[in-house]
Amino acid sequence: MRKIKKLLATSALAAGLASSAQALEYNQNITAIFGSGNPDQGWTTFTQGNIQLGLRAKNRTDGTTPNNGAGTYSFATGTALASTKALWNFEFSANVEYQGAPSSSRFSSLLPTNPTLAQYAFLLSVDSDPSLGTSYFNYNPLLVPNPFNDNSYGNSGTLNGQGVEVGIAGNLAYSIAQNSQNITFAPFSGNPLINGTYDFKFGVYDTSGLIGETKMRVVVGSGGAKVPDAGSSVALLSLSLFGIGCAHRKLKKSV
Repeated sequence: MRKIKKLLATSALAAGLASSAQALEYNQNITAIFGSGNPDQGWTTFTQGNIQLGLRAKNRTDGTTPNNGAGTYSFATGTALASTKALWNFEFSANVEYQGAPSSSRFSSLLPTNPTLAQYAFLLSVDSDPSLGTSYFNYNPLLVPNPFNDNSYGNSGTLNGQGVEVGIAGNLAYSIAQNSQNITFAPFSGNPLINGTYDFKFGVYDTSGLIGETKMRVVVGSGGAKVPDAGSSVALLSLSLFGIGCAHRKLKKSV
C-alpha cells in the first residue's frame, strides 16, 4: 500500500510539473501559410524550444478571430454566406523550426540544424459535443489514416498563403504544417444552427512522450447546455424510482 501511495504521489508531482511547463500564450501572430488572404493574428499557442503549436477559431466571412484573450473564441450561430458550413473554422499550426530559446533541460542540447515534422508525432482532439460535456475525435492530422488530405506545408521562410498542398504522404520533410477545418465536416458533423461549446487540444510528442499542447474553446451562440453531474443524476433517478413506487402503491390501493 505504501508503494502504491508513493507511486501515485510521484505521478501527481510529475503531472503538476508537466502542466506548469505548458504555459499558453494568447492572441499570438503565426504566419498563415494556407489558402490566401488569411490573417496571421489571434492564435493560442504553446512554445517549447524549437516547437510552436497554434490553435485558433476564425470567422469564415471576414477573417476575424474574436476571443476573450484567454483562449475562448465566440461566434453567432448560423452559416457562412452562401454556405452550409458553420460561420467559423478551427485552425491548427505545427512548427518545429520555431526560433525560440530552449526553455527546459529537455531542449538544452543543440537544436537540430534541419528539424522536420517527421521527428515528432501530433494529436489533434476535436470536441463534437455541443453541450458543456466533451466527446473528442482524436487523430494525427499529419498522417494517414486521416479525414483530411489538404494540409499546407512549408518552413520558416514560407510567406502568407504560400504553403504547398500536395496531400500528406512525403510532406513530413517540411517543418511547418497548417490547416483550416469546419465543425460541420465529417467525422465531426456538427450542427451550425444550434448553441454549443466546443473544446480543442493539439499536442506534440517525441520518443519520451508528450512535450506539450495548446488548447482553446469555441462558444457558439449562448453556449452549450450544462451536463448534469453524478449527484444530480442520482437525485433524478431516486425521484423517478420514488414516483414509480408511489404509483404502484396507489394502484394497489385502488384495486
